Amino acid sequence: MNKPFGLLIILQKLLFGIIFVLMAASFPIGLYLILDYGANTDVNFDHDLEFRLHFTGIKSQIMKIDLGYAFIMLWCILLTLFIIGVLRSKNNIFNFTDSSNHNIIRYIIQWFVIVVVLSVIINFIQEQIGMPENSPNFGTLINFFDISKASIIEEIGFRVALIGLPIYILYSPKSVRYFCKTLYRPSNAKILKVHYCSLIIISGILFGLSHILFNELWGISKLIQATISGIILGWAYFRYGFIVSVLIHWAINYFIFSYVFLISHITNSSVVDEAISHSVVSILEILFVISGIISIFILMINYKTK
Repeated sequence: MNKPFGLLIILQKLLFGIIFVLMAASFPIGLYLILDYGANTDVNFDHDLEFRLHFTGIKSQIMKIDLGYAFIMLWCILLTLFIIGVLRSKNNIFNFTDSSNHNIIRYIIQWFVIVVVLSVIINFIQEQIGMPENSPNFGTLINFFDISKASIIEEIGFRVALIGLPIYILYSPKSVRYFCKTLYRPSNAKILKVHYCSLIIISGILFGLSHILFNELWGISKLIQATISGIILGWAYFRYGFIVSVLIHWAINYFIFSYVFLISHITNSSVVDEAISHSVVSILEILFVISGIISIFILMINYKTK
């Protein structure tokens, strides 16, 4: 390993270490927001969420739950997955020359910052050709809950259902053991590259379309960004497993916006118009972009070397 490349690895370790600390800190921040954000508004901890339950031959029932309790249950699930990721990484969390599949935290941070870099590039290009910026149309606690929930719901719907399940049906031995192994990490199955790549791309395209057809929070300019993100999430799910794809998605949604909503709460400012463009958020974005550029460069060098 030459000296410049070694220094680049050290810098990546330092930046990833900072991001890891920020990720861990986002959990108490999120809990604080759940308990206190919007205390004087209609959308607060006690806001009613309604779920319609459908049963064959029985009239559908509406179940209500407080937004705060629903958020805490979701928060506990995400925290559990994050702790599992840390424990499974063991002492290899910051061993970024390790090419095994067991360094879950490394891959979460690595692909998260790469998604951020690609999103910034796509936004820049779209602005140059006159397309509006991908600004989310939200600002309440229920929106924060929805984007946090998406990190699990969408990974099940777009990755497990559209990638893992078809691979199990077509390529895996039919047993409960292989069903669980394949749905957790589809790369456990023996499958041709062209086949799993096709599934990942199709899943990514459908993921992108869903953000403009069925999601009122984003505009048409979200299509390309969401599609690219969906393809990366699909690859991460196939290669490294369900926990990695969920936590990359969690980082894109909950992790980033926990700081945005915190700034909004502290400064009593609008999420979309002010907090999202706050200097602290800009510093975080610079941190992510620099980390992403370094990660892409290191991946290219490792690929060329191999």
